[in-house]
Amino acid sequence: MILIKSMDLAEMEHEREKDKISPELIEAYEAIAQLQEIVIKMEAKIKTLEGAK
Repeated sequence: MILIKSMDLAEMEHEREKDKISPELIEAYEAIAQLQEIVIKMEAKIKTLEGAK
C-alpha cells in the first residue's frame, strides 16, 4: 500500500489562498487520507480474524 505524505491542512489552505493549490486538490487529498484510514482499520480487522482461526 502506498501512503501519501501527511500535510498540515492549514498549510494547504494557505497555499490555496496563494493560488498554488486548487480546492479540488485539497478535497482529493482529504478523500485519499480518509480512504487510507479505512484500509488500515480493515487490515487490522482481517489480522484479528485470521488470528482467531
